[in-house]
Amino acid sequence: MSSRRPKLILVYEPKKACFERLVANGHVPARAAEIASYLAQSTDIAPEFDTLAAACQTRGLSFMPVALDDAANVLAGEDPKTTLVWTLTDGIAYFRGGAAPALARLNGLKLLGGDDALFALCQDKFRSGAVLGALG
Repeated sequence: MSSRRPKLILVYEPKKACFERLVANGHVPARAAEIASYLAQSTDIAPEFDTLAAACQTRGLSFMPVALDDAANVLAGEDPKTTLVWTLTDGIAYFRGGAAPALARLNGLKLLGGDDALFALCQDKFRSGAVLGALG
């Protein structure tokens, strides 16, 4: 058994990072702001990080929120025996969050939620819509 304390890592994508990437890729700022606003489910949780950390601590866990841009490096250094990854990110078409479950799997880390392939399909709204349409 590992001597490291069990850890819950929350991967999220900040709205600002998404907005800047969209503008850099040619979206007009108004449209980029609209698209980035869909990240509210992940950016609205930031004020709750202290509460989540306290709840984890009472259960013997450590809690670490990690911005998506930092996830590859952070997850690479985590212990698969003691780490659980909670991915609170969105999409593939406009957001890169669908990569977070795959990063967890590449590092042998357990994941809260669906497996990485299913997560990727469901987050790609265009592809999942095409699959559902083809199925009738």
